[in-house]
Amino acid sequence: MKIKQANKKNKIIIIVTVIASCIATLLIILSFFLKNDHPPVSIEQNQSSEETAKKEEAQKNETTSDKKVTEKTIPTNTDIPEKPVENPDHIYTVSMISSIDIENGSVFIRGGINNLSSDSGECIAEMTHQDGTVVSKTTNLLPGPQSSSCKTIEIPIKELKTGQWKMKLKYKNQNTTGETDAKKFTIQQ
Repeated sequence: MKIKQANKKNKIIIIVTVIASCIATLLIILSFFLKNDHPPVSIEQNQSSEETAKKEEAQKNETTSDKKVTEKTIPTNTDIPEKPVENPDHIYTVSMISSIDIENGSVFIRGGINNLSSDSGECIAEMTHQDGTVVSKTTNLLPGPQSSSCKTIEIPIKELKTGQWKMKLKYKNQNTTGETDAKKFTIQQ
């Protein structure tokens, strides 16, 4: 009889220990996943930190304006293209991208216009040789749901002089313009 009671007590102790271990393990796991590294910020604290940041920025601008430094800001998130910007003449300026590939005896110029879906207007590849010679080629737009692409421009290498070239891809229609930065390429024959 004593053996049966001892076995019963041992079973109860083992079951309670297993349950307590499971609960402790779950609590540790939950505390790990629910742990918040950042303390909650009240609206008042957030506003004061914004005010402090604005004051620091104003002080920084004052010191740079004294030195007459011009600095171009680089966007931190390049996944989101710039939206068209309207200037005082009611002409929108759009951001553009371009690429140049030289393959199989031809120069291929490709480009696109960010945040503009349009089938009107034209893309112009303006190429300037190191001696000042300018060659321009025009193409149509291929509209997409969020942006438009310039139809690929193909120029046989034999139509271009040997040497260094700079290319800008431009877009224009009635009330919108855009231009890429100059890209350099070299023709060797």
